[in-house]
Amino acid sequence: MRIIQISCNFLPYKIGGTEIYVYNLSKELLSMGHKIYVVYIDSFLQKNGPSVLVKEYTFDRIPVFLIKKNTYRQKTQDLYIKDSLDICNIFKEYLLKIKPDIVHFHYFSTTDVLSMIKATKELSIPIVFTYHTPQMSCGNSYMLYLKKVICDGYLDYKRCLICILVSYGLPYLVAYLWANIPIFFSKGLSRIISFFNLKGRLFTWLQLPYLNRERIKRIKEAFNLIDYFVVLCNWSLEVLLKNGIPKEKIALSRHGVEKLRLTTRRQKNGTLKLGYIGRIYRIKGIDILIKAFKEIPKEFKIKLYIYGWPQDDSEERYLKRLKDLSSDDKRIEWGGRLDYKERFNILSQFDLLVIPSRLLETGPLVLLEAWSVGTPVIASNIGGMSELIEEENEGILYEPENFIQLKDIIIRIYKHPEILERLRRTIPEVRSTKDVFNDMLNLYNKALCQKKK
Repeated sequence: MRIIQISCNFLPYKIGGTEIYVYNLSKELLSMGHKIYVVYIDSFLQKNGPSVLVKEYTFDRIPVFLIKKNTYRQKTQDLYIKDSLDICNIFKEYLLKIKPDIVHFHYFSTTDVLSMIKATKELSIPIVFTYHTPQMSCGNSYMLYLKKVICDGYLDYKRCLICILVSYGLPYLVAYLWANIPIFFSKGLSRIISFFNLKGRLFTWLQLPYLNRERIKRIKEAFNLIDYFVVLCNWSLEVLLKNGIPKEKIALSRHGVEKLRLTTRRQKNGTLKLGYIGRIYRIKGIDILIKAFKEIPKEFKIKLYIYGWPQDDSEERYLKRLKDLSSDDKRIEWGGRLDYKERFNILSQFDLLVIPSRLLETGPLVLLEAWSVGTPVIASNIGGMSELIEEENEGILYEPENFIQLKDIIIRIYKHPEILERLRRTIPEVRSTKDVFNDMLNLYNKALCQKKK
């Protein structure tokens, strides 16, 4: 079987949960004799450069096709509602060259990726889509209404718009009033702003009623073109059902991890070692972890190791904030980016992994990676983490944003080491990448049978 995997990024340049998922799935498929290709879109800035560049490379025997889009003259509308004809044509040529049996999307945007979905559908190739993160449908990325209340994910024009406007800094009343203006008014403003290529927060606000309506329309358009959906947890299953996706088109297949032989083990020296591994991203809640840790008395033998990597300018700024916040506490150590295999050895050296996310995770994958090496987890009680962790058995949950509660949990474990031992003993069996492979292969075959009917 020939299968194209569409990722948001890929190794070795960027490493995140989705990239690792695509890598592991691709490796399993390759090992069983299937032909696998990875495609993803990146960007570059060049004043007089071409609109699109193409690069091909191979990573660990996986052929990778990278399409780079020049965003130098990109307008706000280009982020929301514009099909990319260049990317569509390049991708269609690639499809004709590879002749895949299945195209499996692990990423979505209402512009470039929607263009790729349309190109795939035009060639009558079955489409599978995995809902990896809230960003795939939520305009705020969090799936938290007004960043406070867990959202059911239903794509409602006014409610989504109010939430987005509030996240941009508008007071709720102003956001409510702006969300209720006639849509033609915002559409007219958007055309004027686009014509003069006006940029800035104010001009984005003015266009948002129109752009948000079109964004939702394009998400629903894409959903109608997809043959089968894969969800990684129950909350994302409910989101798709809420938005009208038939249950028979959705497959629940939770994360799995690769079984690796470890070269290092945690050292028993009386110090409680806490760790974080992941992106340096505000919605990952690293500032909450640092605030909690700084509340712990310094005479306690506890250390915090943070391994992470910023992937854009906003994350670089957040990293600087975090380092400023932690600069006066020598118990906090910063590591850099880890390659995929290193993650497991580092995780095995932690006594506890802390996942302080603000958003609804679909796993996260790092939770299962920690369990696979016998490391218990403390996590915020939200999303996939609350589905996987049975309180005081597989790990300990705390209320999102509550750094005082997180601090109290850490101190309690430090003072009562038997809790840590019990958490280690009750870590559940972790699904493997082979299990995920079997789920996907069954779904691919189902999609191919459906095509033949």
